[in-house]
Amino acid sequence: MKEFRGAFDYTYNEINGIFVLVWKDNRIVKMLSNDLDVLPLGRGQRWYRTKKKVSIPKFDAIANYNKNMGGVDKLDCNIQNYRTKIRGKKWYFPIFTNAVDEALVNADTIYCIANKKCHY
Repeated sequence: MKEFRGAFDYTYNEINGIFVLVWKDNRIVKMLSNDLDVLPLGRGQRWYRTKKKVSIPKFDAIANYNKNMGGVDKLDCNIQNYRTKIRGKKWYFPIFTNAVDEALVNADTIYCIANKKCHY
C-alpha cells in the first residue's frame, strides 16, 4: 500500500503459461491469466487528490478485462432478479439451482437475440 499509484509487479510461469500481475490503482488489483499477456503497457488517466488528472501505467490485460466484463455483470444481475426460491437441505442444492438459473437466463438471452426482442 505504500507504493505510488500505478506501481506494478508481475511474474510469468513459462511451464504453465500463466502470468500473475499485481497493480496498484485506488486499491491493489491482482490478476491471473493464461490467455492475455502483461505487455503492452499503456497509459491510463486517473483523478488525483488535487483535482487534476495524472497518467499512470495501465496494462492491456486490465483494459481488456474492463472492456469485456459487462456480460458477466448482466448475467449476475438477471440471475439475482429471477433466482429460484426453493431451498434444499443438501450441500449441493444451491450449486444445482444456480446452474439451472444460469441456463435459463442464457437461454432467454439467446432467444431474445435470435428473435430481436431483447429487453436488456
